[in-house]
Amino acid sequence: MIADVDDRFPLDRMESVDTDRDGVGDVADSDDDGDGLDDAMEIVQGTNPLDGDSDDDGVPDAAEVAQGSNPSRPDFTPDGRPCGAR
Repeated sequence: MIADVDDRFPLDRMESVDTDRDGVGDVADSDDDGDGLDDAMEIVQGTNPLDGDSDDDGVPDAAEVAQGSNPSRPDFTPDGRPCGAR
């Protein structure tokens, strides 16, 4: 049980956490980590729906998916550049 003082939604018994701090509790939020991939797609991709950069390579999961890279492990983009390189 979470005390009301620690609960981001004390008047909604179904909500208590807002991982991405967007004002929508995780129960109602389709993208808990706010990385641009909804939670269902994160499960399909094998990434963490509570971590916007599942492989900690500095590139948000949605950006990696968009560029054809694997968001669940640090790797290279299709053109051979390391993820996060500019």
